[in-house]
Amino acid sequence: MTRKSVAGLPPLPGEPMSPAGPMSHAARALGCGAALVLIAVLGGCSGGGAATTVNPVTTPPNSTANAYTGPAPGNADVQAFKINLWENIRAANRC
Repeated sequence: MTRKSVAGLPPLPGEPMSPAGPMSHAARALGCGAALVLIAVLGGCSGGGAATTVNPVTTPPNSTANAYTGPAPGNADVQAFKINLWENIRAANRC
């Protein structure tokens, strides 16, 4: 007695497995995996989340906060650096 394989049912013992069986299972698994990756990527790229706000400036910047309070310069080169660079960049109108 012979019977034809029914789609979705495993073959009877001793019958060869159809070549489309394992391939369709692999294709189905690959499709499900691709769908899961797509869902994860789209979920991660969504614009959800809390809105951001800018923190207000509570105290105005002043030039005395970054004034040099260390010992006197050891030589003329250090004094020249202090005058020509540091005094110019520590002003309140600089970043």
